[in-house]
Order: sequence, then C-alpha cells, then structure tokens
Amino acid sequence: MRKIHFEDNGQDFLWWTLDVEGNVIDCGPFQHSIWVGSLVFWNDKIKPGTYLYFRNKNSSNVHQLKHMVIAIENLENEHI
Repeated sequence: MRKIHFEDNGQDFLWWTLDVEGNVIDCGPFQHSIWVGSLVFWNDKIKPGTYLYFRNKNSSNVHQLKHMVIAIENLENEHI
C-alpha cells in the first residue's frame, strides 16, 4: 500500500491511500465518500512531479487528477 500526497491547491483532500491494485482505500482530510472506491491506473509508475490517472467509482471514464503528486509513502508494514 502507498499513501500519495498531492500539492495543495485549496482542495479538500491532500492524500489518497492506495492498495496494491491501485484502489483508493482512504482519503483525507476530507472527501472520503467521493474518492474511496476510485481506481488509479499505472499505480506503479506514479512518482513525485507527475499527475495520476483514475476512474471514479461512479464513472467509466478515465480522468487525470489536476493536483500534482508531491510525495509517496510506502505503507506496506503499517496499518491504516
């Protein structure tokens, strides 16, 4: 699992936690109900300075998130 941190552009979420398959399993500090259940594509290619692509749980369309990834934490040995 990984925690992806995004640049702060005034949005209500600053991070997503992804499982190994790229599913958003947690989000914060707000908008949990909006983002959890989304699927991130090319999860293994995400790095700081890039933008991620995802499919929202309520849509079949792929979108690019407009907030840049600024940091990634490896959570494999931690519990959420």
